[in-house]
Amino acid sequence: MKTKVCIIGMGPAGLMAANVLNSLNIPYKVIDKNPIPGKKLLLTGGGRCNVTNNLTNREFMDSLTVNKRFLYSTLSSFSTIEIINFFKSKNVDLVLDKEFKYFPKSSKSKDIVDALTNDIAKNLIFNETVDSIKKSNLFTIKTNKQSIEADYVIIATGSTSYPKTGSDGFGSRVAKSFGINTIPFYPAETSVYSSFVKQNKESLQGVSISKSTIRIKNTKTSFVGDIGFTHFGVSGPGIQHLSEDIYHNLQTQNTITVSLTALSEHQIRELFEEAKETGKSIIRVLEQCTINRLAKFLIESNNISNTKVKETSKKTINKIIELLLQYEIIVDKVEAKENAYVNGGGVDTKELNPKSFESKKIPGLFFIGEAVDVHGPIGGFNITIATSMGHHAAHYISNQENL
Repeated sequence: MKTKVCIIGMGPAGLMAANVLNSLNIPYKVIDKNPIPGKKLLLTGGGRCNVTNNLTNREFMDSLTVNKRFLYSTLSSFSTIEIINFFKSKNVDLVLDKEFKYFPKSSKSKDIVDALTNDIAKNLIFNETVDSIKKSNLFTIKTNKQSIEADYVIIATGSTSYPKTGSDGFGSRVAKSFGINTIPFYPAETSVYSSFVKQNKESLQGVSISKSTIRIKNTKTSFVGDIGFTHFGVSGPGIQHLSEDIYHNLQTQNTITVSLTALSEHQIRELFEEAKETGKSIIRVLEQCTINRLAKFLIESNNISNTKVKETSKKTINKIIELLLQYEIIVDKVEAKENAYVNGGGVDTKELNPKSFESKKIPGLFFIGEAVDVHGPIGGFNITIATSMGHHAAHYISNQENL
């Protein structure tokens, strides 16, 4: 078989690239090892598929922590608004949830996959595993069933997150075969394990804290977000956002601190001053600062006497305030990259042209989506990045063909 462009991978990046090529009448084929398209996409957002968010381009890029400059060009030309309009053109309306995330109006991720595949179905090839990719004048892609020749190859096979969906690091293996540098995959946007939390799960499990300040001890790394104690450790958006930093620091620093209240130190001290006048006990002040279960846990686990505040030493009050604002948790490990929502790592961005995602070493070879060392937090960032990269790469190929 011969085609102009061969896309490998049917996630949002690959499918968006195919849609652009289809609209521009450039011959292409899309290959995937799975029997259905968008297998991982169908699982995202609890099956609802958080497609994008309502941030401006500047806000969106400021929220990224890795290689944000690399994505400047593509996100400037095809970002959240363009993605909303794209799906609207495919008769799928996206609705805003909690004033931030956009989901399909139906709350069904299948509608997103259908919108990405309905117009290109005839060019999708399922149940084929790519065994090798070679290049002479053209690229030769050998699968377990056939050989395909193409002028361009787009790798959109994801990372190693959720390998049951087909993400097994294929893109990095292809890159290495061509002498292209890669960054080892690592977990991002995931939970952490803690024996301490597990040992105290009867007191902590199920407890959630809004706007907790999370810090990696003895570093400048911090983030404010919601957290939740689980049966194995700590999770929630705040922990997930900081998890990759926790992972990178584990060898030298395995302790994080979390605030058990959204109140400031000044506000807490004011409550203690008021309690001196009203005769309140320590536990009653703690219940004003955090939830009752945590208030009781702090008293019992730190051998603090539940005396009246006016009878409590300044040293003890300072200790309580420190516990509220910087409660220490020792982390055993970060969730494995295979179970993380997102992976960091992949093809080194220094190896790619940021205006096209074409390899600087191998003309005609492109890497997009999570196969590249770019990612964002949970909240529609990664699907936005993937579709934007797919859109950009396909348009670049079109421009090359029209030169």
